[in-house]
Amino acid sequence: AADAVRTMTNIVQHAQLAPNYYSYFSYIRDHSPKPMSMAEAVASCAAKNVIDLGAALVIAVGTAAGALVSKYHPNATVLVVSHDLQEARQCSVRFGQQPALVPQGTNAEMIEAAVGVAKGRYAFGGGSVIVVCGDQGELEVFVKEV
Repeated sequence: AADAVRTMTNIVQHAQLAPNYYSYFSYIRDHSPKPMSMAEAVASCAAKNVIDLGAALVIAVGTAAGALVSKYHPNATVLVVSHDLQEARQCSVRFGQQPALVPQGTNAEMIEAAVGVAKGRYAFGGGSVIVVCGDQGELEVFVKEV
């Protein structure tokens, strides 16, 4: 059983080495129902910003924001910020998501805490960070330089 797990781990790791993330993004966007909801359009813009800016990190405040961004397979870690342990656990089932369990606070406080998590856990050295806040009804996206 351990050999099977090792083999599957190797397959997954090698399959993700050289994907064309722009092709993934374009295909998913082209085949999504139109017109899109505003939240869906904002999430696709966030994923495209990862490509355009070469961002290594997306900070999504809440699992809904993280899920919408992950749908487009951005070439960056999607750090889902939450103060709820159950929400944090849900991140493991979505593409590219990692949880950042932080104390409850304002979005700005939670984003700063997430940057600290990224620097400590993932050796994030700085650069452009795509930040997505809100719920499925209304999202906002902005770029933060760290």
